[in-house]
Amino acid sequence: MKKWITEHWSITIAIVIFICGFILFVPCIRDTFFGRSVSPSEIITYIGIAAGSIIVIGQLIAAEKRNNLMKTRNELTEKANLDIRFKDAAMLLANDNTSAMLSGVAALHQIAVEASQIEDQQDYVQVIKDILINFIREGSQIEYKKDAQGNVVKDTYEEPMVEKAYNDKPTIIVQTIIDKLFKDKYWAIYKDYPTDLSNCVLKGFNLDVAHLEEAYFWGAHLERADFRRAHLEGADFRRAHLEEAKFRKAFVKRETIFTATIYTDLPYEKLLERLGAKDSEKVMK
Repeated sequence: MKKWITEHWSITIAIVIFICGFILFVPCIRDTFFGRSVSPSEIITYIGIAAGSIIVIGQLIAAEKRNNLMKTRNELTEKANLDIRFKDAAMLLANDNTSAMLSGVAALHQIAVEASQIEDQQDYVQVIKDILINFIREGSQIEYKKDAQGNVVKDTYEEPMVEKAYNDKPTIIVQTIIDKLFKDKYWAIYKDYPTDLSNCVLKGFNLDVAHLEEAYFWGAHLERADFRRAHLEGADFRRAHLEEAKFRKAFVKRETIFTATIYTDLPYEKLLERLGAKDSEKVMK
């Protein structure tokens, strides 16, 4: 109906004038509406008011239509720009040059920040987080001990014993990814998406003050990693390698899992003491 009115102005106004004239000039109908005789000047005034009202309404409808069309065009343009920028940033991250990779990380993070504020573009945030974490995972190289027959040697937990573990990606790139995902002022845009760092090698990396709530570190190599003042509520460190890792003043909860690591079987309070960590629930009280 709105579309028809905006596309057929002259017909709409003619219909309104005809209806008003019919009501005002046919005595029985006029008397029904007004209960008295109406002068010619009043008739013209009423017709003008009705026609003017229709014109104003039509203009408002047309303006709304133009605004919606403009909004749709802007959204399409914005999405096209994000798509192009995303593709370019991903290509930079895949480059062998460290400076190009740094630019790629920064560009991807900026796209995620912008997309998080656009209602139908928020899928970019999870995709970008997955890409950056997968970059860390791809660089994680683990070599296992083998016996004389070439068979992998297992420990008392029936897990393969590690000979060597390292990350072959540039340290500055991995650290920048950690900073953007978990320590940047916009870290919260990523918090609703899973953080799976299982079997990743992050030896000696700086994760202090990082937001790693419910992060999954199963089997990760975190020797000498710095978790001081990090938020580790609900994180899972099962089978993780934590030798010389620092946890002083880190925030943990009873749901934070440290079983089958160097902290195996320690009572919770003793675990806090050993780690130098804080119970976040007690801190909040």
